[in-house]
Amino acid sequence: MKKITQNLRWLVTLLTMIVCAGAWAAEETFDFSAQNYTNQQEIGLVEATNFTVSFNKGTNSNTPKYYTTGTAIRAYGGNTFTVSSSNTITKITLTFGSGDGSNAISTDVGSFDSPDWTGSANSITFTIGGTSGHRRIKGITVTFNDGGTVTKTLTSIAISGTHQNQFYVGDTFNHEGAVVTATFSDNSTQDVTSQAEFTAPDMSTAGTKSVSVSYTKGDVTKTTSYDITVSAVALESIAISGNYPKEFEQGNTFSYEGAVVTATYNNGSTQDVTANATFTTPDMSTVGTQTVSVSYTENDVTKETSYNITIKKPFTPEDGVFDFTGTHDYGSGLSTTSDNQYYEEEDHTWTAGNVTLVTSGKYRWWNNANGNSLRLYDPSTLTLSVPKGNVITKVEISGDNTNYLSTENGTYSNSVWTGESQTVVLIKIGDKKPYISRIAVTYRLPVPSITVDPATVNATAEETEGTLALSYKNLSITDMEDFGIQFYDANNVELTEEPDWVEVLVAEENGQYLVSYFMLANEGEARTAYCKVFATGNDEFVYSNLITINQDEFVEPHEELTFVKVTSTDELVAGGEYIIIAHYPEDSEGYYAMTTTQNNNNRGADGISVSEDIAYIEPEHVQVITLEGDSEGWYFNTGDGYLYAASSNDNYLRTETTPDENAKATIGISSDGDATIVFQGKNSRNNLRFNNNNILFSCYASGQQPVQLYKKVENVVEEEIITIGSAGYATYVTKNAVQFNDVKAYAVLAVGETSVALEPLTKAPANTPIIVEGTAGEHPCTIIESAEGPTVNCLSVSDGNVTGNGFIYALANKDQGVGFYPVGNGITIPAGKAYLDTSSAKHHVKGFLALGGVADAINNIAVETANGTIFNIAGQKVQNITKGGLYIVNGKKVFVK
Repeated sequence: MKKITQNLRWLVTLLTMIVCAGAWAAEETFDFSAQNYTNQQEIGLVEATNFTVSFNKGTNSNTPKYYTTGTAIRAYGGNTFTVSSSNTITKITLTFGSGDGSNAISTDVGSFDSPDWTGSANSITFTIGGTSGHRRIKGITVTFNDGGTVTKTLTSIAISGTHQNQFYVGDTFNHEGAVVTATFSDNSTQDVTSQAEFTAPDMSTAGTKSVSVSYTKGDVTKTTSYDITVSAVALESIAISGNYPKEFEQGNTFSYEGAVVTATYNNGSTQDVTANATFTTPDMSTVGTQTVSVSYTENDVTKETSYNITIKKPFTPEDGVFDFTGTHDYGSGLSTTSDNQYYEEEDHTWTAGNVTLVTSGKYRWWNNANGNSLRLYDPSTLTLSVPKGNVITKVEISGDNTNYLSTENGTYSNSVWTGESQTVVLIKIGDKKPYISRIAVTYRLPVPSITVDPATVNATAEETEGTLALSYKNLSITDMEDFGIQFYDANNVELTEEPDWVEVLVAEENGQYLVSYFMLANEGEARTAYCKVFATGNDEFVYSNLITINQDEFVEPHEELTFVKVTSTDELVAGGEYIIIAHYPEDSEGYYAMTTTQNNNNRGADGISVSEDIAYIEPEHVQVITLEGDSEGWYFNTGDGYLYAASSNDNYLRTETTPDENAKATIGISSDGDATIVFQGKNSRNNLRFNNNNILFSCYASGQQPVQLYKKVENVVEEEIITIGSAGYATYVTKNAVQFNDVKAYAVLAVGETSVALEPLTKAPANTPIIVEGTAGEHPCTIIESAEGPTVNCLSVSDGNVTGNGFIYALANKDQGVGFYPVGNGITIPAGKAYLDTSSAKHHVKGFLALGGVADAINNIAVETANGTIFNIAGQKVQNITKGGLYIVNGKKVFVK
């Protein structure tokens, strides 16, 4: 376009030389064939000296073009061209080139008679007719003002439009968007941008630059200017792109190969600055996400960015998990052959952590199109195993046809093996080949356990001891010190202090561990202790089942009432106490006593079974009746009222608080002791009998079983007398099994160098030597049927032939107080007397042995040696005891001072 403008300017200059200075010709021609256009060049605005021609597409998609052939403008059907001038146009003559089409031309004003247009206008638009075809326009001649002359001069130019004002150093200047408008002496204006000259400023430095613009018309040139800003180019940001590694294995060398660092500047330009960028090296030893920082500096400006990489552990099979979908090495080649019958036949061992898999038979690890998998053929076997001491509990098989497996141990169902075994064997079965993608093995150490049997101990209120069976599994036990006892409260909360009435420990007997317990006698309400045995040999404590120890409440002994059978009415006395007994059947041991419980709406009293020996009966179990009256009529006083016979036709037996005539009864005793008890009821149903079907005492007219009366007699308690002198102590040998009442009795538990240890006794069997303590005088002891003696008793009974020999000691009260003193040589211990023989002591015994502390299961005592079985506090059997130690001697806890 600039070249066109230069040609036009040359043409104008030529025309100006032809006409007078300052005057224009009334006619002007623009010859397209004389222009230096290029072939196929699209034509837009054409400027002559006094008019312009503007070509447009119009309704056609083709733009008018210049064709070298024919040296003319080709305008297509639908194209338009407009001839404009600031002067009045009166005539336009078109010159057509060769090859014209038949397209008609029309105008919007005036009259057109091709090739001439006539009229009077400043702008005339011509339209090429038709929708196709074209016309070739070779030249245009314009006549102004009916052939007269016009004159006008250029007065100024001005800049407008959207020209660029902001540039960067190094940019190429352009004035695109600038519009230069010329103003003439007749006040007309014209867009002369294409003919104006723009001076390019210095773009190599930053700053405000002035752009000079000039336009010449004739011999008149006008100039103006505008400012632009040229800014320095500066770094704004950097960015990372490219195919660079973002995942690494732990310990690998970091690399950013493939990364591209692109710098972006404030002028919008970019540049690859990878070679001059700096990458920080992350910590490659730590698994996880690490950040890589990237920086680039230019002209003292530094920009940074970053990206994350992932550091993974190097592949090692997960413990117990075999993943056959990957390509990692299990030590067996990954087959890539497509031969469906190819397989391995040598046993191969695979490992995943602590789990071992052995494949036997025909198999292969196959790189299949559907994914890698372990394929099994006939015959083949999978053997899974874990280290000794562990057991497999579950094996999960993933893949296709995994149900075509069976097992030699445990259970295999729905592709899952379950059981508990160190080794699991899976065998291929059926006509399909399993494709195994994954085997997941769950294993563990066998569950350790401790069991104590029985779990519940029920004990009487008396002092008692015993043992419980102890068993354990999967525990590393070396000795009893690996066991302990923990007590709990009723809410299973651990106690910090053990109960003071029960001792529990683990002991050893005949190579077996057992739980030993000892309970003091209970003198109060029922009590319960809870404990567990625990093992300390493993990493974590293992506890047994809960042991519940129950001890009955203390109950004051009931007075035993002695009853004898009444065989004669002479034994019936007012104020006497009796019970009613039924013996059914008479040839058996079926004895029933009438109780205080009334039954069936006062129909009678229940019966309770009693032993054949009914001489001694605890009174709260039966109804004790006091007879009132005489042989003419007796009242049966129960203590809560009086027994009555029926007062109607029913065989009732009931109780009333006040006696009347209906409460009187006559009593007859047969020769075999049956009692006929007839109440003075209002009907015949007044005979007290026993209904063996209902176990019921009630009134009947006849039938049922007879009853007997038993009379209470005073108990005669046999006693044994112990005499104690003024010293307050004595030795004694029991004649019978006795219960001690108001004296304290002891056995000698152990003999030390200077003292003896005593064990308290509440009862003793016959012929037991003991030490008694009490006030001076006689002390009766109750004779009982039997009693257990002390397990250990160092006292002996003389047979009349025991004499002093330096080891024989007798109890006396001498200068060192009450204690055991040696018996002089040759002095005989009378027969039936108690003495102490120290010849078995393993140490020298001094000449006086004081009475030491009293041993029990809980409190500490002073003792230096002991006879009998000895355990340390851990429950281990020992041969000797030493000072400062705590021991269990015959079930008793002792402390050696």
